[in-house]
Amino acid sequence: MGGFTTSNVAWSTPFESEPDRSNGFLSKNVQEAIEEALALAVANDRFPLLFSYGGNANNGRYLEFFNGIDSNEAPIYFNTGSKCLAMVGATTSTSSNAKVGFFRDGVLLYEFDFAGNKRTVVTGTILAPIFSFLPMGELSIRVTQGSVLKPHFYAFFSTTI
Repeated sequence: MGGFTTSNVAWSTPFESEPDRSNGFLSKNVQEAIEEALALAVANDRFPLLFSYGGNANNGRYLEFFNGIDSNEAPIYFNTGSKCLAMVGATTSTSSNAKVGFFRDGVLLYEFDFAGNKRTVVTGTILAPIFSFLPMGELSIRVTQGSVLKPHFYAFFSTTI
C-alpha cells in the first residue's frame, strides 16, 4: 500500500458544515479538507521533553532526561531544526536560587532562572520562540549557578521552522 493519493471521489464529495455548526475548515470538498488538516497538523506540531534530577542539583550538575543518566552522557539529539515554545520549571523549595542552562553542543542557548519560585512558566511562539535549535545537534541541561532542590522541567518543542 502506498501513501495518500487523490481521487475523483474525494474531489467531488462535498465537505460542508451543517447549518447550525461550524467545523472551522475552509474546504469545500473532502480532498481539500484532508490537505487542509494535514497542513494544520504540520503547522501545529508539539512535543514535550521531560528532564529532572531527584536530589539537590548544585552548580555544574547535569539534569537527567532518563532516570539515572544525565543529559551530558545521553543528550537529546535533534536531527531537524526545532523551537522551544513553552517551558515549566518546578522545584520542591522556594529557597532555590539556581539558574539552569540549555546547551546545544556545549553552547548556551537559554538560561532559566528559578529566582526563589517553586514554579516558573516561560512561553514563546513559533515566530518568537524561547530558543531555536538548529538541526544535527545535541541538547543538554545543567545548573549554571546556585542550587535547586529536585528540579523538574517540561519543555515543549515544535519542528515547524
